[in-house]
Amino acid sequence: MTELQPPLNVRAKVAPNCAVQVRWDRPEGIAAYYFRLFMRQKGSEKWSKLAQEKDLLVFTTSSLQPITTYEFRVQSYSMSAGDGPFSHSIFLETAESVPSAPRNLKATNIQIDSIGIAWEPPSMSNGSVLSYLLYVDELGKDEFLELDIDGNTHSHYMRFLEMDTVYRFQVCALNAAGEGPLSTILTVRTKMDHRSRFLQVESKPAFNPLGMKAHTIRDVPSAPPVKSEAEIEEERQNALKERARSNERTVKLPSTWVPRFQRASKDSTTERLEKIKEEEEKKRLDFLELQKRRAKAKEGEFLALVEMEEEKRNTLKPSSMVDLKHLTLNKLSEGVPMSEAESDKKLREKKEGERQFINAQLESAQQDEDDEKKLAAFLRQTSVKSLSGTIRGKRHGVRSVVGAFTQSSKFKSELLEKLHDEEKNNTIVLYITSVTGIRSTYESCQKMIKIFQLQGKKYRVKNIALDSRFAKELAERLSPEATVPQAFVNFAHLGDLERVTQLNESKKLNEILHSFETSTSDCDKCGGSGFYPCTWCFGSKKSIKTSFAKTDSVLKCTVCNEIGLQRCDAC
Repeated sequence: MTELQPPLNVRAKVAPNCAVQVRWDRPEGIAAYYFRLFMRQKGSEKWSKLAQEKDLLVFTTSSLQPITTYEFRVQSYSMSAGDGPFSHSIFLETAESVPSAPRNLKATNIQIDSIGIAWEPPSMSNGSVLSYLLYVDELGKDEFLELDIDGNTHSHYMRFLEMDTVYRFQVCALNAAGEGPLSTILTVRTKMDHRSRFLQVESKPAFNPLGMKAHTIRDVPSAPPVKSEAEIEEERQNALKERARSNERTVKLPSTWVPRFQRASKDSTTERLEKIKEEEEKKRLDFLELQKRRAKAKEGEFLALVEMEEEKRNTLKPSSMVDLKHLTLNKLSEGVPMSEAESDKKLREKKEGERQFINAQLESAQQDEDDEKKLAAFLRQTSVKSLSGTIRGKRHGVRSVVGAFTQSSKFKSELLEKLHDEEKNNTIVLYITSVTGIRSTYESCQKMIKIFQLQGKKYRVKNIALDSRFAKELAERLSPEATVPQAFVNFAHLGDLERVTQLNESKKLNEILHSFETSTSDCDKCGGSGFYPCTWCFGSKKSIKTSFAKTDSVLKCTVCNEIGLQRCDAC
């Protein structure tokens, strides 16, 4: 009987997620070999069997503890010969893993404009905790703040907060393996001063963080005791008496004040529409008059040229016409004689040139007349009301016809030519997005804005999340695959975040923007976002009722964009 041999060349390597892969080679000898793989933690006496299979040469075990040394060995056996010898043992230490979530996140000190936060280290650090990431945001807003805190620190004090405002906190730990899971969300409201608490005792209910079921909250301050109806009524009566004694002045609106959404009456709106129609009709008539004057000028020029040619032919006498046959056209004043054949050839060439010139003038006049007819037909077809119920206006028809008569530009589209005219004089344009769905893209946009804020220069933000036209502009400028953020200076493409960061670090960006207008604060009207709610439809996208057609219909607002926002005219 052939003696069983131990497995050869046993080796192991570390795999991701605290896993280990063990391999070995099949020994020579019998045709059918079976193998068993055993494992134990270093220092332990108990072995654990991981696998047992025929011709098994590789096995991966997972769910091991990080930064722990394990011992592996393999045994060969067969159905006929029984158990064989063990291979030599190999030792391997698993790698670090991300830490678990920090524990017991709680508020330690709550004031009017500050909140103290504390937490406990993760139950499983899986190595050395290098730092903590603390995320802070205001309830109901998309913006958030990310703070990097030293790994030996387990508390933080937030200052300069708003009074009586709800803030949310969440923390995670980092080690050499990466970022661990986030802790539960802690929701805390800053305190109110005594005056605000007194003025809001009637209308504003007390904040109860334990009643918020949308998040898991641990160790938050307990809810205030529930007061009875008699106590609440007594506090209300005391507040009214105190207010009467202090004789506080209350701000009263004038009797003639009317809410803004009610100021635009039906009569004023009708007058405004009539005025717009009169202006558009005047522009259309002026354009038609201009085209007629141009056609008459071309026709007069053509008739003048014909009269000049007739005068030239009438001034020539028969005798001179006979003599002209024997003279060249270039040397008529010198009187150099030439042959009769050459003279006839020159005359035929001259008559052919005159005929071609007259035909070209007639074709030009006919083309002008056809263009005028096409213009009149186009303007007749252009109505005020479209099929979808929106106001298009005559100016769109006039603008398209003017574009047909305008010579081709050096730009490949009218949009690029318009953007060039707007941005050619010391203008900085940043294409960004405020959507936080893709975290890396949102952070890149914020870094781009921060770079130009530190430069102290005035810039214009185009948020593709607030207006789809900005996304079309960016695709027209670069390509449909272009991504935000992108920066443009004087209509020229400066680059993406990586390029702008390189220019900023090399101080070349400061040289480029040296002569640009400085600005130390955002726009007072829109806060730097570039948009504010529509003042015509108040975000409803519904304009007024009109009777341009046979039946009345509600038109869509043409002042704002597709989400009811209006471009800021101040910035």
